[in-house]
Amino acid sequence: MTPSAAFSTPLVFRESASSFVAYTAGPNQGSRYRQWFRATRHATADAARAVATTATLPGPGDQPAPIRLANGRCLGALFAGSGTNTLQAHSEDCSSPTFQTNWSVSSRGLVTERGLDQALGHTQSADPGFWPNSGLRPALGAGLPLVDARFDVTPLTATVSRIDHIARSVVITGAATPQATVRVGTQTTPVGAAGTWTMTVGGLSIGANSIRVEQLRSNAVVDSVTLRPTIIDGGTIVPAPTSRVELVRGADTEVPFIVSNRAARASMTGVVELTAPEGTTFAPGQTRIAAGVNRAGEGSAWTPVSRLDLTNGRLGDGGRTMTFDLSSGSGALAAGEYYRYGLSVSTPASSAPRETSMGYVYRGDSSAGDYRAAGSTATTVVGAADIDTSIGATTPGGTTDWGRSDVRATEVQGAMTLTAPEGARFADAEARRASDDTARDDYRVDYSTDRRTVTLDGPTDGSAVWGSAHQHAAFRLTLDADSEPGAVLTGGEVVVSGAGGATLAEGAFQVAVDEAVPTLTAEIALVDEVTRPAAIGGLGDDGGTVTVREGDVVLGEARVLDGRWSLEIPVSIGPGRHTLTATQTVDGRPFGSVQAELDLGAVVDVVAPANGKIVPGRTTVRGTGAPRAEVTVTAADETVETTVTADGAWEARVEIRPGHTAVPVTASQHARGDIVTADTAQVVPDSPQELRDVVITEPSSHFYTPLADTTVEGTATPYSTVEIRAQWGFTIATVEADVDGRWAFDRAFGPSARYELTATQTLVDGRRSASPVFELYADGSFVPIVVTSHDDGGTYVPGSVTFTGRATQGAYIEARNQYDRLLFSTRASQVAGAWTATTGLGPVASYDITITQKAPDGTTGQTRLALSPELTFADLTVTSHTDGQTYRPGTVVFRGEGTPTGRVVATNQFGASVGETTIGADGTWSFARELGPDADYELLFTQTFRQSQDSVALGLRAPVWQPLAMTSPSIGDRYTPGEPTEFTGTATPYSTITATTALGTPLFTVETGGDGVWRNTRVYGPDNVYRIDVAQEARNGRTDALETFVWGPDLPWRPLTVTSHADGETYRPGELVLGGTGTPGAVVEITNQWDTLIGRPTVESDGTWALRRSFGPTADYVLRLVMTRDGQEDEIERFELRAPVWTEIELDRPEPGEGYIEGLNYTMTGRATPFATIRATTALGGQLFETTADRDGRWSHTRRYGPTHVYVIDLTQESLSGRTGTHPRFEFAPDDGTEAP
Repeated sequence: MTPSAAFSTPLVFRESASSFVAYTAGPNQGSRYRQWFRATRHATADAARAVATTATLPGPGDQPAPIRLANGRCLGALFAGSGTNTLQAHSEDCSSPTFQTNWSVSSRGLVTERGLDQALGHTQSADPGFWPNSGLRPALGAGLPLVDARFDVTPLTATVSRIDHIARSVVITGAATPQATVRVGTQTTPVGAAGTWTMTVGGLSIGANSIRVEQLRSNAVVDSVTLRPTIIDGGTIVPAPTSRVELVRGADTEVPFIVSNRAARASMTGVVELTAPEGTTFAPGQTRIAAGVNRAGEGSAWTPVSRLDLTNGRLGDGGRTMTFDLSSGSGALAAGEYYRYGLSVSTPASSAPRETSMGYVYRGDSSAGDYRAAGSTATTVVGAADIDTSIGATTPGGTTDWGRSDVRATEVQGAMTLTAPEGARFADAEARRASDDTARDDYRVDYSTDRRTVTLDGPTDGSAVWGSAHQHAAFRLTLDADSEPGAVLTGGEVVVSGAGGATLAEGAFQVAVDEAVPTLTAEIALVDEVTRPAAIGGLGDDGGTVTVREGDVVLGEARVLDGRWSLEIPVSIGPGRHTLTATQTVDGRPFGSVQAELDLGAVVDVVAPANGKIVPGRTTVRGTGAPRAEVTVTAADETVETTVTADGAWEARVEIRPGHTAVPVTASQHARGDIVTADTAQVVPDSPQELRDVVITEPSSHFYTPLADTTVEGTATPYSTVEIRAQWGFTIATVEADVDGRWAFDRAFGPSARYELTATQTLVDGRRSASPVFELYADGSFVPIVVTSHDDGGTYVPGSVTFTGRATQGAYIEARNQYDRLLFSTRASQVAGAWTATTGLGPVASYDITITQKAPDGTTGQTRLALSPELTFADLTVTSHTDGQTYRPGTVVFRGEGTPTGRVVATNQFGASVGETTIGADGTWSFARELGPDADYELLFTQTFRQSQDSVALGLRAPVWQPLAMTSPSIGDRYTPGEPTEFTGTATPYSTITATTALGTPLFTVETGGDGVWRNTRVYGPDNVYRIDVAQEARNGRTDALETFVWGPDLPWRPLTVTSHADGETYRPGELVLGGTGTPGAVVEITNQWDTLIGRPTVESDGTWALRRSFGPTADYVLRLVMTRDGQEDEIERFELRAPVWTEIELDRPEPGEGYIEGLNYTMTGRATPFATIRATTALGGQLFETTADRDGRWSHTRRYGPTHVYVIDLTQESLSGRTGTHPRFEFAPDDGTEAP
């Protein structure tokens, strides 16, 4: 066994599974600082460890050495009082040539004193004269094992976890004692810390094998296990026989392979590699191949077993190879089973017949070991079957009798496609049973558009079956009319295609053309004169009779005279498109057939108006019909004619007077071919009319010539009765408005009266309305000024405004605003008194205008006109905020838009005013208000403009406290020096976010937005490790902060080192700095041998780390240092710091008899406990010097002595643990020049 390092452990020994002995050191005894031990029994090892003294022992198998306690003393065996040898601790047992005691530790944990050959662990009664005076104390004897993990023995277990029959090897796994060794023959492997092991053993023989597995500790066999694995020749999965497969040219054929499982197993994982037969490829798209299982192999039924399906199929070598994965998952796979798989193999149509095979390798691993089955399935490429076709002859344009196509094979499955010879097409085709020549109604027939080809197939694609035991194809051909008599038409083909287009059967055929050729033709005659019927006619054969049919309806017959025939088409055929067939017979047999297309157009259709009520007046009648047809529209007593356009539409307008009974609106169409159709819509003309204003429009000058007829005109609602009255109440005239609403009458007025005329209309449904007063003046009279362009109190359109009106003939007119500013001046017409003037107004001002006239005779008059700008009421909007938005506490400015000059008032949920303002000329408004910090607001903004008003509700929410969070960067992230980095996070909306370093230096201050998001971008570096404190202060003063965020540079990974101390060196008890180097920004976690965390320093930007901590004074430390950063880790698994070991003070210089020389410095040197304080005093108590021993215990001091004094010196030491010791007093005298003996 390889020697191991010394180790520290409590002195606890195992008596039994429930009895443990603890040795505990007592107080110092006597002047020589000896310690005795107490022995106690405990039910558990933990209880014993709690009181036992810890000692450092030599490693198991190491050379014998002292056993040290933490105080520097060593264990020794001694007879004290009564009983057997017991245990003591004394410094002399450490290194004294006389008393040093050496101990050895066996692999089983026995601690034996080499001189006495006695071991620790037993107990005896205490001697009353020696501590502990009562109870138990240690006894040396046969010994008990130490309680320590390294001495626990785990029984060996071994299992064959895997057999590779092909390689003839096994993998053995098991459990054993941690750090022990497992051996098979000359092979060994260590047992891991978890107590597990594994080993591969090869070179086995076919059949049963015997393998002895041994556990060794300290090179001694502890226990053993024998395994007996069996190796099967050729593996446990082998190829199984399969029959030869025929490959169809131009098709895909399934080719199977079968393997036999000869051993039970729980799972299989592997790959299957296949090679296609020569000249073929594997069909694409085969990503999964279904597996079948049985226990008999080929010839028996197969049961699907999806867990053995081949998956993840992938083609290689241009489709020549395929590879699949196999993973069975868990579940038993019994021995004696056969597994079948079928691959789709594509064989080119050009392949020559040949014999070849599909190769496969079925290999992998399983719970029963590796397997590999290599085999092949034989294949043969076969040709296509022949098809015989027979068909009789016919004349050009004629149709043959039924022909047939027979497949010369017992059975061929697939769709049959027939291609007609050049100059022929299929009239009919069907599949017939070979047994009785009856048609198969369930077989599908699909013709090409030109009927040059036809495909016959079964109920589903590819299901048709042909051959002598199944079906044949029957068909008739129609020859082209221009076929050459006596010719043979070739190019006919018949093909049966299998899946993938493979040709399974094929053949060719031809058809003969008779010598005689009919001359039959047919043409349509259709003229634009609509009264003439359509006709059909053409060429024919003398003596022949031509029958014209539409479908099965005979339209007429005509004899062929002088090589021609013709026939009028009866109008009973009706409108629309017609296909006419002219068939000629000569001497009672068919001799030619032709078709002609006749289009007599669509029937007439009244689209509008629809049946029902309409508004009386001019009505547009629209519809559709036959192009170029004549349409007559009749409504009441009015008739209108029109013509159908080329696109089939027509339109006409008719007057329909008011009434309460239905009026037929009839459209009659006379189309080409003498085809007459009609359509009628029934309408009732009593829907409410749109009430039009009744107004008097003439004479527009408002002047009349006295006693001469004056024409008075106006407009009203069509068909209304209009009554015109003067201001004195009598009726001047009663008239009816025409279809367009116009009315008029003539009358003499005067000689000098001023008339105020009013027109009143009464609609057919009784509604009434009156016109504005219309004034009539006699020529030359004074007329009050009026404004006709604007109403008092009305509005104007801002900009250039034109005013019109009437006044006295030739009067001077001027207009001024409320500030007496002249707006315009003009003169009325000398004839009609009309006036007009233009001025600029606006944009938002209101005007009070005075318009004055001065007649030619000096008479004046005026009128007043109040106008406001014509402003369109604009909806109120709030543009500064949105409903439900979080506001920023403090001064909040509200903004929006509305109607210029309107007033905006805002109130809160309690009805209190929040603010108000007037909307500016540009339509915008704003006001400011203090809000917050914690209140929510439900505001209502109301706009008032003249008589109009609208409102907008706006809910504003106070910022809701949201704890500060940082979303980027994350803990452990690093920055790239010199490149901008963005910090982002969330907090309370509108709060202030401040980031400072640990020293208080500000890094950034930002304010969150309404969504609570904050961000800041800046450059960090170049190599600083920032300790960043991020805090928030909300607008209401509430604060919180994040834990300090360490933000280091993204610098290269550097290994972890300790530079402040050397591994195993003696440390100075007290506060010391443990330090080293590593990766900047990484965290170094330091734990001691008891897994207690000592500290977690961070590596600084300069790559150094340091931990200041108190150590000691008497403990040894076994440290584990682990450095981590961003998931990467480096470790110093064991780093030891030794406590100072008590060492008696020694004097190296002066040597006995050595003296000092007067006037010269002398250096005294010696050894003592590391870091102890060394004091030198005279016999009278005077201090000569004080110094400190280094970590190796060496001390020295230099000074001058003399000149002739003989010093009697006492040397003492005091260790950092407080322990003291002295050196024998010595004299130090002047050098007398003699050499010391």
